[in-house]
Amino acid sequence: THAANYRMGIQTQLRVHQEMAEIEKLAVVCRMNDSDVLRAIEYIFQVRMADGEKKPLKLFWNQKEFLRTGPMYNEQRNRIVIKSRKLGYSMLAAMEALFICEKNERVFVPIIACTSEQAVRILGIAKQLIADANLPFHIEKINTEAILFENGSEIHIFSGISPDSI
Repeated sequence: THAANYRMGIQTQLRVHQEMAEIEKLAVVCRMNDSDVLRAIEYIFQVRMADGEKKPLKLFWNQKEFLRTGPMYNEQRNRIVIKSRKLGYSMLAAMEALFICEKNERVFVPIIACTSEQAVRILGIAKQLIADANLPFHIEKINTEAILFENGSEIHIFSGISPDSI
């Protein structure tokens, strides 16, 4: 009775505090302009380590340059990357696509990989980034080939091996 009411009051206060913290985080991101994109990316996303631990994202100089020369900075509308493994570009491509779609209405972002397995892997990275993000993404639907946002934006994956899929 009294103890239950007390617990319920504490739980309500915690929920309100958490909701206010989310609103404050959103306000910080909304005040950012395009020159603050890298800071926003580092703030929003976390990186999952091999052991499952989540750590704050810290972009390296080559990753920052990759993002600076892309569509978030209006440098290139399209991007073709021939990359080696373990540089984090698949993760960056997923972050960039998520950020662009969350920030802009009715944007279509195709991600074309050499094989369907690689395309599915990048979509899996995007799903993990959404789950681990410091802020909620406004997702309408996620399926095996796409992420659809509430604002009408979409990320779709395609395999470059199958021209019919493009």
